Amino acid sequence: MPVFTRPIPPPRPVPSRQSVPNDQSPHEAVIRAVDQRLDALPATPRKITRALRGLGFRGRRDNADDCVLCRYLIAHLPPGYLMRVDEQRVRLWWLDVWSDPLYERVLAPPVTEFVIGFDAGRYPALEE
Repeated sequence: MPVFTRPIPPPRPVPSRQSVPNDQSPHEAVIRAVDQRLDALPATPRKITRALRGLGFRGRRDNADDCVLCRYLIAHLPPGYLMRVDEQRVRLWWLDVWSDPLYERVLAPPVTEFVIGFDAGRYPALEE
């Protein structure tokens, strides 16, 4: 019996600069990969917890760039990308967090609830 209805796909490498079509920037492939991983998250905080634990992800509480969700989202992205996940959104930068982010997305309510719960220590199995 499955734990959640939509399994989270295992991390896949993002295409390298050489394999991206000429009409796309390499950042677009990375942004699509992050979107796909966010969209693959289950619909409840409890199921998100089970899914991330099943994939072996762990992270640090109250750490926007090293929490379990950030580690899941940035896994297998090319070097140079920096990500931060807070209670409301995920943001992605190329090399420098002091510039405008390349990508920003508001989190769905169940994901926000998961992030708040993780930071509050409700999911110790996911803590490093």
